[in-house]
Amino acid sequence: MISGDGQSAAGANNHQGTKASCVAVVDPDPTVRDGLDALLGDLATEICHYDSAEEFLRATADHVPDCLITEVWLPGISGVELLEQLNEAGHHVPTILLARDGDVAMAVRGIRAGAAEYIEKPWVDSRLRQSIRSILARHEIH
Repeated sequence: MISGDGQSAAGANNHQGTKASCVAVVDPDPTVRDGLDALLGDLATEICHYDSAEEFLRATADHVPDCLITEVWLPGISGVELLEQLNEAGHHVPTILLARDGDVAMAVRGIRAGAAEYIEKPWVDSRLRQSIRSILARHEIH
């Protein structure tokens, strides 16, 4: 696991012998990040945490994750704006947008920007795990 400050620890091992997977989580709430860590434990070999979209962009300038999970309502650049910026730069990262409210206009904008999922908080563990599993499985094919 790597936190936004660059500290890393060993992530969960992928026991199926498949390609290593990196999931980036952008959310300023440590409780959300901890919950996602628990959920992602056996799905990703590396989990990277960022408090903001700006921090994510600085840290991933040379590489992008296999999957991005981001809060929609971030301070500064929003999660949807982050996705749009990644697309403009030619980085098409499979993205799951998490939102603390059901803003339909933002959900539509996120899906139009290419988000794989728009999931309201609190999320249903099984749905979120299935979405992540599906994204990572598609990434292994490519």
